[in-house]
Amino acid sequence: MAGKQKQGVGTETTGSTGTQTKAISPHQEQVTGKRTGESADKPSKILAEARKMAQAGDEQGCMKKLAEIKGLIGEK
Repeated sequence: MAGKQKQGVGTETTGSTGTQTKAISPHQEQVTGKRTGESADKPSKILAEARKMAQAGDEQGCMKKLAEIKGLIGEK
């Protein structure tokens, strides 16, 4: 019945139920794995450069770019 529904035991909503909260520090970005703005696009831009280098036969340049990406995403 409308207006007379009871909320079940243990169904209380706490915390955020809306959109994802933005990280406000580099540490929070690192911990949550969320990157914002330019830092989120940088690995994909470098990867595009690495692909171009590989297609052009510049294997050393490509490997340097891949190492740079690993550093950006915390793989090192």
